[in-house]
Amino acid sequence: MASQRSRILVVDDDPAVLSLLGAMLGEVYEVLLAEDPNAALAIEQPLDAIICDQRMPDMNGVELLALFRQRDATMVRILLTGYEDLDAAIDAVNLGAIHHYLNKPVRRHELFEVLERLLEEHVQQQHQQRLAQRHEVLDEVLGEMDHKAPSLR
Repeated sequence: MASQRSRILVVDDDPAVLSLLGAMLGEVYEVLLAEDPNAALAIEQPLDAIICDQRMPDMNGVELLALFRQRDATMVRILLTGYEDLDAAIDAVNLGAIHHYLNKPVRRHELFEVLERLLEEHVQQQHQQRLAQRHEVLDEVLGEMDHKAPSLR
């Protein structure tokens, strides 16, 4: 499990599903809820993951997850679908808009298993990005030092 409590946004236009997922995930994670894509997009807090329904008014789940991918490409993106939306989910996975899709009704153990695996990958990606940034800074500093210092060769 990730070392800190991960923040997850759940988006579904069905209040019963939203409430159920919020309660279930809230046992382990910090959970934010949104009943529509516009409310989800208004959330400015950093997120570790977003789980959303495919069929919603104004915007479908794939479109919403693609927008969140633009905010943070490492954010875990999970799409909840019914069988009628399976082709859209497969296309979304193949295009990189989502990391995983789950069929409704989602099983608790499957949701937690997928989330844990993807959140661990997310933590590793963030760690690798921080290391890469530190290496860039060190390379710049060393380059400046080499440029300013007389050659010792």
